[in-house]
Amino acid sequence: MTAHLIVLVLIGCTVAIAYGVAVLPRNLRDTIEAARPNPAREAQAQAEALAELFRNEIDATKRGDLLAAAGFAERAEVIRG
Repeated sequence: MTAHLIVLVLIGCTVAIAYGVAVLPRNLRDTIEAARPNPAREAQAQAEALAELFRNEIDATKRGDLLAAAGFAERAEVIRG
């Protein structure tokens, strides 16, 4: 009985190690891919930030808060370069 249990435990350990060996490279690849700079993703984030600043500038101008509108316009210029 004990021998059967040991054999089952060894088979389970072997399966677990084989699964880990199969999954580890994929997880490492995904981690490296996520950490790599992506120009398209950065450009999208920059465009979204710029659009949000323009929306805030328009809203501030409609409210008559010209000081806030000027601040948003200045930040937009910094983002555009």
